Amino acid sequence: MLSDFKRQIFTASVTLTTCLSAPPPAACAPAQSGLIAPIQTALRAGESGNMTLLHSQYLPNITIVDEVAPFIWSGPTALDDYLKAFGTFFAEEKFRDTKIQTGVAKFFYASSSAAYVTIPITSTSKVNGLRLSESALLVFTLQNTTSGWKIRSQTYAKIQQSFPAKDPYRSGGTN
Repeated sequence: MLSDFKRQIFTASVTLTTCLSAPPPAACAPAQSGLIAPIQTALRAGESGNMTLLHSQYLPNITIVDEVAPFIWSGPTALDDYLKAFGTFFAEEKFRDTKIQTGVAKFFYASSSAAYVTIPITSTSKVNGLRLSESALLVFTLQNTTSGWKIRSQTYAKIQQSFPAKDPYRSGGTN
C-alpha cells in the first residue's frame, strides 16, 4: 500500500490522476467505455495503492510525457520512474492539498487495434503555501490486446497555469 503522501503524489501526478474517476457518460458508446476503463482502473488502483492492478492497465513498454524532468519516460520501468520523479519533485517543491478534476473525454478515435483519447483536467495545489492552478489535456493512446485495451502512452499537455511566484516547474522560470 502507498503511504498517504505517495497516494497524494500519485493522485496529483496527472497522467493517472487524471482520468475519469467517474463512469463514462451514458451517451458513450460501449466501445468508448472500453477505452476509458483502463484509465479509470489505473486511477483507482493508484489511489488505493494497488500497484499490481495499476501496472496491469499499461503495456509492458510504455511512454509517458509530462512537465517534470526528465519530461519523458519510456520502457519497462517508465511508470515507476515517472512516479518516482514526481514524488521527488512534489517533495522538493512542497506541494500540498492537490485536487484534480477531470472533464468528460472529448475525443475518441479508434481502429480495431489502437485508440486515441483526450481528457481535459484542472488542478489546484498549494506550493510553499501559494495557490497553483492549472488546466491541461491528457492524451492517451491505447492498444487492443487479447486481454482488452491497455494504455500504450500518456501525455500531459498544460494549457494554462496561474501561480503568483516563480514557476515551480522551471528553474528561473516565470508565469
